[in-house]
Amino acid sequence: MALPIVSVVFAYFGFRFFGIDPLFASISSTHYFNSYILFEGLVMATGLFLLTYRGYDIKDRVLSIIAGCGAILVSTFPCAPTSAAMIPAPWNVMMLPEGVSNVIHLVGAMTFFGCLFWIVEFQFTKTSSSEPSPRKKLRNRIYKVSGWIILGGLVICVLDSILGGVFIGIFSLLFIGEAISLWAFGVPWLVKGDVLLRDEEPKVNLK
Repeated sequence: MALPIVSVVFAYFGFRFFGIDPLFASISSTHYFNSYILFEGLVMATGLFLLTYRGYDIKDRVLSIIAGCGAILVSTFPCAPTSAAMIPAPWNVMMLPEGVSNVIHLVGAMTFFGCLFWIVEFQFTKTSSSEPSPRKKLRNRIYKVSGWIILGGLVICVLDSILGGVFIGIFSLLFIGEAISLWAFGVPWLVKGDVLLRDEEPKVNLK
C-alpha cells in the first residue's frame, strides 16, 4: 500500500532537485528513478511473503505462490523505459534484451494482479461456519467490493494502454490504475489479518 506513495515522494523530490518535471508512466517505471530501491525492495519483499503465506486452504497456498512468483518477476525483470529521459537498463537477472525483459515483466504483473483479484474475491470470503458472524458478513462485503475495485483498476490500466498513455497531471492512467488495485488489495488484507474488523471476543461472566 505504501509503494505508490513512497516511490513518488522520493522520485519527485529527486527530479525537482535537478529542476526536472517528473512524469510517472507507471509504478514500475520508478525502477529508472532514484526511488528504484524502494520499488525493487517492496515488490520483492511482497513476493517472498506471498511465497510463504499458507492461507485458508490449498487454493490459497497455490494462488499465493503464483502471485509471489509474479511479484518477483516484476521486481527482477524491469519494464522498458517509457521516455527518452530514462536511462535504459541493459542489466537484469538473465541479462536479457530489453524487449524480452519487458514481456516477462508484463506477464509477472498480470499474474500478480490477477491472483490478487481471485484471492480477495473468492478466497477471503470463505468460512468454516454455517452461520457467519455479523462481522464476518461485513468483512465479506468488503472483500467483494475490494475485488471489483481491483478489477476496475486493471481495466483503467488496459484503457491507458489502448489509448497510448493518458496523463492526468504527472500521473498516467496506468499508474493510477495500479495504485488503485494495490490499495484495494491492501485494505482487505488488513481485514483478513484481523487488524481491522476482527470478531469480538465473547464476554465471560465471572459470577
